[in-house]
Amino acid sequence: MDFWGTAPQVVCIAFSPNYRKDGIAFLGSDGDGIFRTVNRSKTWNASNVGLSGTSIQSILVLPGFESESSVLCSV
Repeated sequence: MDFWGTAPQVVCIAFSPNYRKDGIAFLGSDGDGIFRTVNRSKTWNASNVGLSGTSIQSILVLPGFESESSVLCSV
């Protein structure tokens, strides 16, 4: 996996319900927030806009992600 910057300490991972088609997944880290891939884990980019903290304990990609692009996380 290729991260922009230092690789984070991964705590959790969640996949888009349509991962086979869209290649989207999310990683939660301990201290670096959330990272997102749109190319089946080839590259990861930070996606921390709107977070109240950067130590992510869990991620939930909602079933309607394809139309809503909604992801929930606990910090």
